[in-house]
Amino acid sequence: MFEKGSILAGLARYAMRGAWAPLLGVCLFVGGGPAAAQAPPAGPGGPSGSPELGIAPPGFFDQPPLPPGAPMPGKSPQDLAGTWYHADPWELDLKLTMYGKPLPFTAKGKAISDRRHASKAAGRPIASAGTTCRPVGQAWALELNSPWSILKSKSALNFVFMEFHSVWVVRMNQPHRTDGKRTYMGDSVGHWEGDTLVVDTTLFSKSHWIDTGGAPLSKNAHLIHRMRKTHENNRWALEVKMTIDDPEMYTEQWSLAREYLWRPEKAVFAEYNCEMQTGLPDAIANYGAVEEEED
Repeated sequence: MFEKGSILAGLARYAMRGAWAPLLGVCLFVGGGPAAAQAPPAGPGGPSGSPELGIAPPGFFDQPPLPPGAPMPGKSPQDLAGTWYHADPWELDLKLTMYGKPLPFTAKGKAISDRRHASKAAGRPIASAGTTCRPVGQAWALELNSPWSILKSKSALNFVFMEFHSVWVVRMNQPHRTDGKRTYMGDSVGHWEGDTLVVDTTLFSKSHWIDTGGAPLSKNAHLIHRMRKTHENNRWALEVKMTIDDPEMYTEQWSLAREYLWRPEKAVFAEYNCEMQTGLPDAIANYGAVEEEED
């Protein structure tokens, strides 16, 4: 069953901390670059105790009421089709799980995270997948401050993200591939457990960053997403719990919880041209970033 209480507890923890961290649709996501929007002035400490991350002012990510006559989601709890938008206080640089525990890094995972933080602090941020406009993976794509849509077909759910033009295909009621083929977004299969969509993802072709701070995810990671549509306080929302199983980078499984609001007026995505900003052959060097060798 969907652990609603656990997810709401996790969301409440973020809210109580007042950790409104800005992520304003940046393209480079490595601490600088031409598309990195200016964050609000830093407060006494960022969401993870880092002053340079800053805290967005109250209401910074609040959305206006839905326009009159806006379409509503399908009535079936198993109909998630439509456009969704981040609703929570969240962090650029994850430090804690949804239960308030430090991320359980292995020695290798901590070394990678520390290296990325040190490189950024030295003014030479390491280039992530987003720096060269490659797919950033489910974890990062779902954290972005931009809308995304779910489209249905007979055999799959397709998650389409405005930023980085990522597409996440979830094949429904099918087994994982056995041909060994790997892709940036991995191989995802889904099924319904009552009103909860359960998505299982493996077979990544490259390692990923979970967040902009550089928490690592190996290409052999196993992700489980549990998604449930809710209607409370006269608003439609999508609760999402992501569980990370990656023994190479973490000593145990851990989870994040997020909430996304129904925003049908954002279904027509704004133009997003990552390639013209960071995809040029000399972009990484010109923007002060450095390549990272595969671990």
